Amino acid sequence: MKKGILLFSAFLFSLYVVKSQVPNEFIKTWYLVSFSTSQGEIFVEDLDVPQGPSITISENFTIVGNSFCNEFNGEYIFVNMAPFAVPHTFQPINIVRTTNECGNNEQYESRFFQPIEGENEADVLVLQEDFLVLQWYHPEALYQTYSNEPVLNTLDHEITEILVFPNPAEEILFISGSSLHFESVDIFSVGGYKISTIEPPFGSGIDISGLDSGMYIVRISSEENTTYRKFVKR
Repeated sequence: MKKGILLFSAFLFSLYVVKSQVPNEFIKTWYLVSFSTSQGEIFVEDLDVPQGPSITISENFTIVGNSFCNEFNGEYIFVNMAPFAVPHTFQPINIVRTTNECGNNEQYESRFFQPIEGENEADVLVLQEDFLVLQWYHPEALYQTYSNEPVLNTLDHEITEILVFPNPAEEILFISGSSLHFESVDIFSVGGYKISTIEPPFGSGIDISGLDSGMYIVRISSEENTTYRKFVKR
């Protein structure tokens, strides 16, 4: 009897998941900001490309996009876990793509496309109107960070690299990028909650002593661009 109740409960849960709505903020074109590899994190703005990969997600459960030198299309499964306190999940399926060689960007192409072409399931760690973070497992945990606006190429616009240091940090976090005119810095938890907004100047650093230990995402807005970085509070 108990087993039957558990099976029925699982059935009801699966019905809830399948019929749940895909959040409106997920349905749009997302532009890659950065992605992690076993060798470290790679930022699109640091690469010699006019524009990085993007994915357009439609409400009819189809996706189209481009990688560094190829195009792809397919479908997706989205499991909306609300109101449960666990991440939503996103899984590309039936993916078809072109097979152009990417030259100097071939290494980035294969690393970016690995979880998508493999049709792996990703946790939707952060989902906001302008910010998306996916966590894949293939075979280790990999992150892909997206924005709702295209990432500008720093080589074309002569923007120096933005550094967030020290990382990990304990008390004070510094942001360096001499050619940028900072407007604001927002700090988010990995769950997507905005913790604070800091206005310039930032010369004396940002006090993070009140944050709990863990990983955070910092959004740096300037006149030229919007950049995302991760840091760890020790």
